Order: sequence, then C-alpha cells, then structure tokens
Amino acid sequence: MIFRSTLRSLSKEPGFVATSIVTLALGIGASTAIFSVIESVLLRPLPSGEAQRLVVWETEPDRPELNVAGANLIDWQDQNASFDGLAAFTPVLLTRGDGDAPERLAGVEVTPNFFDVMDVLPHLGRGFTDDLTDAETVILSYEYWERASGALRDTLTLNDRNYTVIGVTPPGFKIPFENADLWTRSPKRVPTPPIDVGVPPDELRGLHWLRAIARLKPGVTIESAQADLDVIAARLASTYSEDNAQRGIQLVLLHEQITGDVRPALFVLSGAVGFLLLIACANVANLLLARAAGRQKKIAIRASLGATRGRIVGELLTESLVSH
Repeated sequence: MIFRSTLRSLSKEPGFVATSIVTLALGIGASTAIFSVIESVLLRPLPSGEAQRLVVWETEPDRPELNVAGANLIDWQDQNASFDGLAAFTPVLLTRGDGDAPERLAGVEVTPNFFDVMDVLPHLGRGFTDDLTDAETVILSYEYWERASGALRDTLTLNDRNYTVIGVTPPGFKIPFENADLWTRSPKRVPTPPIDVGVPPDELRGLHWLRAIARLKPGVTIESAQADLDVIAARLASTYSEDNAQRGIQLVLLHEQITGDVRPALFVLSGAVGFLLLIACANVANLLLARAAGRQKKIAIRASLGATRGRIVGELLTESLVSH
C-alpha cells in the first residue's frame, strides 16, 4: 500500500526524480571510476608471490637510479647475504619471422632465476632452468598467447633464431614492462648487452644496461639489506676504482617503484572526487528538504484525518529510497 502510494506521488514529479537520480549517478559514477583506478594501481597486490620484492639500482651522486653493470651484478649475487634470489633483465626488440608477415614483438631477456625470484608459476608449461639446453627457449605472455594462439607453434623464429616455446605466464603478469610479449632466457649468467664491445657480459663494469630485481630472505628487512649492499658497493669501489668509484647501490620496493610517480596524483584525485560525491549528496538532501517544505500543508491535512506519525514517516522514507 505504501509502495503504491509512493509510486503515484513520484509519478507526479518526474523532474524531481530525474534530477535526484542524475545528481547521485554523477557523484557515485565518478567515485567508482576513481576507486577502481586506485584499487588496481595502489591496493591490488602484484601478480607474483607473497615474498617482498625489491628493485636494485646502481647509483652515482645526483643520479640515484642507474642500470646495473654485468660484472657488478655477478658480485652482488655472490657476495650478498640478504636475498633468496637476485635476477636481472633487459628489454629487447624481436622480430618474429615464421608467420605470414614479420611481426615486431617486445621481448625481455632474463636470467634463468627471474621467474623463481618473482615466485610466479606459468599458466601453462614451465619456467626457465639453469640447463644450457634452455638457452634458446621462450615464455609467452598470456595476452600474446591468447592473441596469437591460432598461429603459434612449438617453436618461434625470433631474429632469425629458433626458440622453443616452453610456457605461458599467468594472465595479467606484465612485470617488468607493461608491453612485454615474451621472455627469453639469457644464454650466459647475465643478459646480453645492447652492443658488442668484445668483452663477455659477466666481465663488463663500464657498461650499465641491466635492471635487477631481488627477493628478501625471510626476516630480513630492507634496511638491513641496504646496509649489506652498501658494504658490497664500498668493496667494489675500492677494488675497481676506475669503473666503480662513487658508485653505490639503492634498494627500492617494487610496488613503490611502479606507483611512485602516480601515487600523489591519485590520492589528490580521490579526495577531489570524494568531495564531489559529498556535494552531490548535499544537493539531493537539499532537494528532499525543499520538497518536504512544499508538502507541509498536505502532510498536516493527512495528520488531521488520522494518519499516524509512523505511517507518514514511512511513506517519506519509502519515497526517498525509491527516487534514489
């Protein structure tokens, strides 16, 4: 009975109903959209295992984030006491030549332990191993595998070399690069440098082309790990002063590295949108108050005819719920 009465009342005021709905829809829609962005960027866990990850950088005065030299990476791996694993990677452009037409792909060359450090199990197949027979193997991103599944084979021809497809990453795994299509295994202990300088990659200290990612051992804090690597950096600066003088090591949490530039802007935007939702709610409240003020005479007549206070309040609340 109350519901039917409410519908009849609201049908006589379509402008009020439409204005209320549109006002709330704008506020709620904007808030939902921004929260979805914040949840995906700041709150959602990374698509990897639970252990803490770090990005490892070499540093110079006034340049806190530099790529890593191959020989330095080897020393970090051998001398640190803080990590369960330290992996390296570098982006590579690959041309797939076994299809109907050449296809440019965004590749990542990684050390064999990369997926172990990330604690990521393949969606299909397996990960890389230290076995030298894995030197020409490739793991595809789920998105590329899905996009090109009709044309995939057991092997791919990349830059005129045949690679065996051994696995597919889980959906959404895009670390370290958003556009990564596939991952190849480094044929040596460190990934291949972009230019050939006639020196083995694991002996190069003057060329800095690698990015490194590490997993802390259980119970080790980032502060103690940083102290550990500071000792290693000082030792390398003393031993290899020509290439490592004034070079340090900096640890950065992976999540902060990914979101660091956008975090302040997203928080400011979320505050602004929250304020917008508050304004929308206040406007709707004012509409309800104005409507109630205009109905004082009608409510007074109903009360004089015997309508109880509870029934009147119930109808008003029902109208508010139905109209919004």
